[in-house]
Amino acid sequence: MTNSFSRLLPAPHDIMAAQPGEELTDLTQAKDLISRLRSSITCRARTEFFHPKSKIQSVLLLTHTVWSKMEQEILDNLITYGRANATHWCLCHNPAGVNGESDKACIHRKKARFTIAQIMVKSKYSIDIKEEALLLWINKFLPKYNKYIFHEGELQKLRDWVS
Repeated sequence: MTNSFSRLLPAPHDIMAAQPGEELTDLTQAKDLISRLRSSITCRARTEFFHPKSKIQSVLLLTHTVWSKMEQEILDNLITYGRANATHWCLCHNPAGVNGESDKACIHRKKARFTIAQIMVKSKYSIDIKEEALLLWINKFLPKYNKYIFHEGELQKLRDWVS
């Protein structure tokens, strides 16, 4: 019975507005309207509470800030000293590469792990928000940054490292 009435009911955000010519005929219809309004508000509040976009954007901004800061430090150190050191994390520079892989790939993978570690420690938000933001960063930013360095296997390692 509820399903047949659901098509006739206004959208939850329109319930608060005055509806011309609409009158409640019985108590069950009034309870149904109130419960639909309450569930709509609860669902919206729950979504905003568990997935706060502003907090996730703040963590992503911090992630990009740490990433770009390390990028600049690495470039400065490569130019000045001929090796890459970023903050207190040593990223060795070996022009020949290690185990047949390029040194650039090794540096960027270490940089990604260091960025994740920095965000886990420095961000003031709950672990769930940090995890969600970092997984979004791993899935969206890193493949665009370099698909050859951050291939699916490497992305999966980083996802496992976050969780």
